[in-house]
This record gives sequence, C-alpha cells and structure tokens, in this order.
Amino acid sequence: MRDKFILIVMTWGVFVVSCSYEKKEVRSQITEKYEDGTVKKITPISNGVPNGRVIEYDEKGLLLRAYHIKDGVPYGNDTVFSESGKPQIIRRYIDGKFHGEVKAYYETGELMLHEEYDNGQRLFQKVYFPEGNLKSTYINDIAKSYFFNGKLRRITNNRDPLNQKIIEFSGSGKLIELKGELDYLDKEDSILLIKSYPNWQEDVSKKGEN
Repeated sequence: MRDKFILIVMTWGVFVVSCSYEKKEVRSQITEKYEDGTVKKITPISNGVPNGRVIEYDEKGLLLRAYHIKDGVPYGNDTVFSESGKPQIIRRYIDGKFHGEVKAYYETGELMLHEEYDNGQRLFQKVYFPEGNLKSTYINDIAKSYFFNGKLRRITNNRDPLNQKIIEFSGSGKLIELKGELDYLDKEDSILLIKSYPNWQEDVSKKGEN
C-alpha cells in the first residue's frame, strides 16, 4: 500500500487530502521443455524480471539444480544434485558472485571440494580423495598437491604469472594404481624437479632443498 499526499493551499486554510492506491505485482513463470515435452527449467517472473527460485531438471525428469535469482541475477543458495538426488554442489551467491562456502561431494557422499569466497574472490580451496585424505590446496596463490599417503607432491607458486615456479617431490618412484590413475608413493621429502617459467630451468639432482 502506497500513500500519495496532495497539499492544497487555499486562502482560508490548508487542507491535506490523502489519496491511496495499491500497486499489484504481476507474477508468471517461464517453462522450458526438452524435445519430448519433459520439463527442463522453470523460472519465476515478477513484473517481467526473473525473480525467485529456479528449478532445473534433467532429461529423465530428475531434479538437477535449484537456485535463487533476484532481478535476473543469481542471489542466495544454489544446489546441484546428482542422479541419485543427493546434493553434489552447494554454493551461495551475492549479486551474481560466489560468497561464502562452496562444497562439492562425490556420488558416495564424501566431501570432494571445499572453497571459501568473499564477494567473488576465492580465499582458499581444498580438494580431498574419496577416502578423506587431503589431495590439494590453493591458498594465497600457492598450490600444493599431496600423495595419497599425505606426503607433499608438488608446490606451484602462481603469484608471478610471468615467472611461475613449480617444485615436485618424489621418493621411491614406485607406481601404484589409485582409483584408475597412476600415482607415486613418496618415500622421502626430496625435490625431484624444479621448473621456472618462461625459462623452464630444471634440476633433478637437488634433494632436501627448500
């Protein structure tokens, strides 16, 4: 309800006349469909602008994603679901930018990714093996990756894009198969390789250097 006051000045006095009217909100929704007619996406519309909770479905009709938009821009919670219906990605937007925690999960439910954002700027990232072991981190432009047994595998310094530095660690060099990919078991903390861009300086003989 909105009031509009009109001030009328007359020679014998002042009168205040109050006129009121109600502004009605026009609501509708846009429904997108796959070729077979299955609902693909439902977007609520308020006064001609996308506003509210958007729902997306896959071709089988299963819930794929649910998120909120405000004046056409992502705002609030955003959840992506797996085929089994479990949350696969949970994140939050403020004015179209990531803000707060972002978490992603394996199909089995274990935590795969954990990030923290501040108004679109990533503060840190942690990635985990399905068993829960820490796999990699990214903090203050420094990326670190780890072997499955927890030993440090690689350090990448991205602070200077023109002179990126990578330090790789290796131990016994024994290959094992881990979740379908080749990996190294680290026996001791020894530097195997140093790479510096753009010169690509390499030294495979240095051990124990920091």
